Amino acid sequence: MSRRTKNKPRKNVVVEMDDDTEEEEEEEDYTLTQSQGACQLSEKDVKKLAGQVCNMLLAAEIRKIPLKSSDIRKGITSLKSRSSYKTVMIKAGEMMEHLFGYKIMSVKTHGYILVNTVGSTFAKYEQLPRSEEVKRGLLIAILAAIFMNEGKMSVGGLESFLNALDNDLGSSSRDMIQEFLRQKYLESTVNDLTEPPTTMYTWGDRANAEFCKKKVLEFVCEVYGNMKPSMWTYQWKLVNEENDGKESSS
Repeated sequence: MSRRTKNKPRKNVVVEMDDDTEEEEEEEDYTLTQSQGACQLSEKDVKKLAGQVCNMLLAAEIRKIPLKSSDIRKGITSLKSRSSYKTVMIKAGEMMEHLFGYKIMSVKTHGYILVNTVGSTFAKYEQLPRSEEVKRGLLIAILAAIFMNEGKMSVGGLESFLNALDNDLGSSSRDMIQEFLRQKYLESTVNDLTEPPTTMYTWGDRANAEFCKKKVLEFVCEVYGNMKPSMWTYQWKLVNEENDGKESSS
């Protein structure tokens, strides 16, 4: 009688196994061993396919748009089984971190983004083109405003904030806000309990991965001047929760 073994699901990475379903599959971690994701691919094949996944991830990262699981499967037809997909993604995660300094992170829309593990929260502006410098500055301002507004802000509230910075910024920044939504720096949800329903902005997966709340709070304190981070009770609590979470996961 054959015995069936069942791998214990791990956390952090949601792997989409069926392109036709919207259901989330088991959550798995890139620290899984090769034996847990055993398949019929040779070690050479796994490395080759993982390299192709890395190329796809890097191409998507240039546009700051998540790479969907379905796109990986369409682009690499050899990944037919669940076990082969898992094994190749594990190898791709190892290669991205060791060779490029990036960590592969899953997002809620059945896709993956790259997070720089060697960079800092705030990019050095002198290293950025002028257009990117403006965009990065706007992103930091928006994320800081949302964070200081207890983690969420309505569309109207955000436009009012941007207009306070510049009279024309509220309307002219709409395209960039849509880009931040596509790139997963921002996430929007609709509150149906209000009349009319209200769209709220929160930090997206990429913002939570790339930006440190403590650094953002310190940045705000510098802007206000003569203030300590601990003076912002709610925000300081979130900073401590973020630090506790990092310590428990390490």
